[in-house]
Amino acid sequence: MSGAHRLSEALRDRIRVWIRLGYPRKSTEIEIVKMNCPEYKLSDKTLDSIYSLVSATRVSTDIETPGSIRAGISIARLSAEIAKREGVDDVTHGILSKAATYVLTGALRFRPGIDPEPAVNSLVRRALGSGGS
Repeated sequence: MSGAHRLSEALRDRIRVWIRLGYPRKSTEIEIVKMNCPEYKLSDKTLDSIYSLVSATRVSTDIETPGSIRAGISIARLSAEIAKREGVDDVTHGILSKAATYVLTGALRFRPGIDPEPAVNSLVRRALGSGGS
């Protein structure tokens, strides 16, 4: 979120035209994540799973501020680093779950009354399924 700040109410009142920007298409978002992780060889399956995770945050009614493309990049980088340190060639399901939990717990803002850790754990389980490699 470096360099990103909310506009003050006084400034918002002076802006007459607002353009709503949505998220890019899946293929574009995956390409952005890939371009920001050139030093890692992430499989298409891993990139697709990362997109599924971040995309799931955007439709959850428990989340006030969903995951951004930056969250996807962070999950990709952390997953690849963990895999490298563990000496495995590709990001496993367990590694991706761990990295996503770390990143999303700090990246998301939940509605009042929602406990972040269990909510993120549930989201990761739903988005990734229960197992696999």
